[in-house]
Amino acid sequence: MILTDLPNDILILIFSKYLSLEDLLSASQCCQYLRNLIFQFIINNIIKYPVLDFNYPFGYNEHGKYSKHYSVDYDSYYRLKSYLTLKNSRISNKTIYSFREKMFPTLQIGDETADSHDFRSVYFTDDNQFLWLNLDDIFNLDSVDNLDKNKKLNRRKNNLNKIKIVDKIETVGYGDIRKFKKKDNYLIFSFDKGLNLYSFENDKFNMIDEMTEKNSRINCVDMGLKYNRIVYGCTNGFLKIGSMTNFDFSEVNVKDRIIRCSLSPCEKDLAVGTAGIFPYKNSEPCSMRIYDLFHLRERQNLKNPGRIKIGAGVLALSYIDDQTIMSAGYDTFIRIFDLRSNRCVQSLEEPEDMSIYSVCCSKYYGLISGNDRQSIIRYWDRRVNKVIRSFQASSSNSSVYSLACTPDSILAGLDRSIQLIDFRFN
Repeated sequence: MILTDLPNDILILIFSKYLSLEDLLSASQCCQYLRNLIFQFIINNIIKYPVLDFNYPFGYNEHGKYSKHYSVDYDSYYRLKSYLTLKNSRISNKTIYSFREKMFPTLQIGDETADSHDFRSVYFTDDNQFLWLNLDDIFNLDSVDNLDKNKKLNRRKNNLNKIKIVDKIETVGYGDIRKFKKKDNYLIFSFDKGLNLYSFENDKFNMIDEMTEKNSRINCVDMGLKYNRIVYGCTNGFLKIGSMTNFDFSEVNVKDRIIRCSLSPCEKDLAVGTAGIFPYKNSEPCSMRIYDLFHLRERQNLKNPGRIKIGAGVLALSYIDDQTIMSAGYDTFIRIFDLRSNRCVQSLEEPEDMSIYSVCCSKYYGLISGNDRQSIIRYWDRRVNKVIRSFQASSSNSSVYSLACTPDSILAGLDRSIQLIDFRFN
């Protein structure tokens, strides 16, 4: 009896239990019958293959060119292709921008499903500048790694930062930009001692309002357009919630140094990550709290499994959906919490016992994390608690301060540069 004489349900049982994705693709080359059966099985189970981006508004056409006019979400073939390139492909590691001095850069890739531009945007900060670039221009930039060693230094100095800039804002007199958030046509900056709010109209950014924070340094900022809210956290433990229309702020005393804050997708709740230094209600420190923004009060606190160490603060914090939140920090774990049950449902441990400085997560089970030293980035599959692949973005001992991703590339903000890890280098 040959393999193709078996019933389809028996073949599918063999595929699911004993063959990996690579084995399936190899077996599909044997004959047309197996090819059709295997590809149908792969498409029906495409959710098994994690990819990175939250909402990538481009799709590929038959010539391999992508545009947002082809698709508004993943098709089956594109998700399979993205997973295979992330897991197995050779990579191109490019330095796309270099800083004159050590920085703590913030990165964001634009969601152009809401904007009117015909390209995917990349935003980041350099000293007192906010820069807006085209992702296509970044992909087309020649890598310095492909040049002769004698030419690398001159290339970095003379040509590296000459990539075309779509727009930029210079904030001379305010100081370095610490954090920013861009949503649709609104942009907010935080400095050490203040905030600036901008709107994008008539192809340029115009300042709407500004405010000064006299008592403390601003560590984090977020913005929601559904209820026109601005939230920010300070090192003195005060959380400020205000309106985009009049910049009138109320405050809540968290009683711990605030490091990160993140609005929920529905914009009714706010997650706050703290340093975990001061006791919480006369007990052990609690580095994560959820606040109700309508009543300005704490709704719940999230405690890590096991004994909590003092100072095991949160360095990365974001919502996966309205009921699921992810955090990472000094305790070397990435933790995912279910807000309905108020418990940690998954823990991913850093294999080399390093603190985790930044995390970027996807609803398609893919996750990337950036470590606090050696410029290490890891690609995880959340369903198996496993690192699929690790990368070293640079030879320096820098932390990975921020991450942003598409399904076939990762952008990493290091202390001296912005790096592009490109998986389309096949």
